[in-house]
Amino acid sequence: MTAARREAAGLFGAVLASRALTFAVARLPASPRPEPVSSAAPLAFSDSAARCESCHPRQSGEWRRSVMAHASRSPLFQSLELLIEEQVGRSNDCPEGAGVLRRREAGTDCRERTTGLPITGSGGEGWCVNCHAPGVNLGGRVPSWDARSRASDDEPLGELLGGPAADGVGCTFCHQVHGPAREAVVRGDGYEGNATWTSFLTGNGFSARPTAHDQRFSIGNSGYGLTRDVLLPGANEGASLVPGGAHRALAAEQRAYLRSSEFCGSCHDVRLFGTDVLGSARGEHFKRLRNAYSEWLDYARAREARGLTAPTCQNCHASSFPGVCAAGDTHADPESVAGSSAPERACPPGTHFEARGPGAVPFGRAAPALGAERPLHSHYFTGVELP
Repeated sequence: MTAARREAAGLFGAVLASRALTFAVARLPASPRPEPVSSAAPLAFSDSAARCESCHPRQSGEWRRSVMAHASRSPLFQSLELLIEEQVGRSNDCPEGAGVLRRREAGTDCRERTTGLPITGSGGEGWCVNCHAPGVNLGGRVPSWDARSRASDDEPLGELLGGPAADGVGCTFCHQVHGPAREAVVRGDGYEGNATWTSFLTGNGFSARPTAHDQRFSIGNSGYGLTRDVLLPGANEGASLVPGGAHRALAAEQRAYLRSSEFCGSCHDVRLFGTDVLGSARGEHFKRLRNAYSEWLDYARAREARGLTAPTCQNCHASSFPGVCAAGDTHADPESVAGSSAPERACPPGTHFEARGPGAVPFGRAAPALGAERPLHSHYFTGVELP
């Protein structure tokens, strides 16, 4: 094992042993500095989030402090990804592991000895990067994984990604999503995200999106539809541009999808290759690692049965909910602060907690150069326990 792999494995063990996620965040490399850019310069295909900061400093500043910006650079994520790639299918023939979730390279892939079926990529090509570094899909290629075909055998995923992919879940991804993914036979372009996985023991294929349960093909495992035509000004002649001409104005249907829980559900329902006992009882042949959208859907249906609507994911995670720290200290003495609620104690001196409902957003300018104010969604993407 190389020094880099030993370091990654050691970090993985340390994180799991201590559960100190703050340590992993503290070790994140510094974000790149904003690139100077004229507001009138049109966006290009290879641009990263740094190109957006001159016109959208508020959104960018909030996003850089969010977990979305660290999605591809988190040492915890990189260690987990490396562990899966190195341990599944590891053998004398493939001592560095098979790369079960990396792109398969014909002629260099690792195979199961007894069946001759490929292990490399069988769990879903690009399964990790499709959600943790989705910008890589704008380039049409995903870094391959195989010790025999790579120039160096000591590079984790974080060192293989660059450009927009290094932004994690950044501006160039979210604002170039045009809607949900569709089955390849419907769309005709072949992109489905990681809708299936293939057993390297039998060759059988299994669905990771049983539509009878979710009612939507695009839920889970990178079920988004991505195209540069959404944002780049030269991609669609005659399309309306924002003031200054830096990029296209998003169409109403694209904005509606970005505001929907289904957009979040395209990644925040996580299904991994392999059959587990509980899943088999429900006709599911995959391991459920996270059920955020599925749980929200159950909640929404329960609200609907009572004649109520349900807040979307964005209503809680991209708004002022559950509240803000407003100017003015309501606690005259320290003892009253100590006995107050957690949100009240979280507000700094000179401020006090004011509750906000799901979906409450402030008004402001989307860009400093724009005169009209409109509702602004936050880009912190935080949890909802504290303001």
